Amino acid sequence: GWECALSTEESPKSCLYSFDAPIGTKVVAPATKDNASEDDDDLQWISLAALNRLRRSDPSKVEPMWHGKYAIRDSWFGESQYSILQHVDIKGWALSTLLDSKFLLKSVLSVSICLFLIVFMPQIEYLVQRIIVSSALWRTYNTWGRFVNAALPFKLLMVQMMWKFFAARFDSLETLVRNYFVELECDILEQCVPVTLSRDISGNDNDDLFDVDALEDDSDEDYRSEGYLDDEYDDE
Repeated sequence: GWECALSTEESPKSCLYSFDAPIGTKVVAPATKDNASEDDDDLQWISLAALNRLRRSDPSKVEPMWHGKYAIRDSWFGESQYSILQHVDIKGWALSTLLDSKFLLKSVLSVSICLFLIVFMPQIEYLVQRIIVSSALWRTYNTWGRFVNAALPFKLLMVQMMWKFFAARFDSLETLVRNYFVELECDILEQCVPVTLSRDISGNDNDDLFDVDALEDDSDEDYRSEGYLDDEYDDE
């Protein structure tokens, strides 16, 4: 299981990954049998966003954060009953599914590029035609004409180099999109994961707090029901 708390100015939390969790962010820690008697400040907290980024960028470093004592990835982000992902909405589930499959992310990105090209094909055709008939292009024919009239093996080599170039650009775009989706996933987790441990300004558990004003109102009603307050007002 896990425990979740909010890092505030009155109750700042440490972080195994970045030493101090940012104020206003949620932190999580493994739940143990001793949590009931253990101070929550002594738990091994980690920022929820930092944990999610770490499991997306380098999953092999997640369990060593707690010296391999807990199966964090399988328990917190798997199909376990303690999974954090059970608290996210449909948008969070879709992002998590997309990020879990690298092939699916590549496929969605490829389809998106194809749709973009189809939608803007008239503009692309017009731009290509203007470039082909431009005088600036044909003035440099002596430079690029030798490549067009080169032997077949050299043309195949050029095609291979162009393929590697566009493949590298596609990988860069995929990394950019993936990082953006990871940040969206972090924001969704911050919004959806419930706080299980919280403290007020004085450091007391919120579960032990009570409304003093409400208690006084209840006491007054009890006195009125007994006729004590009415008698006092009559005497005055």
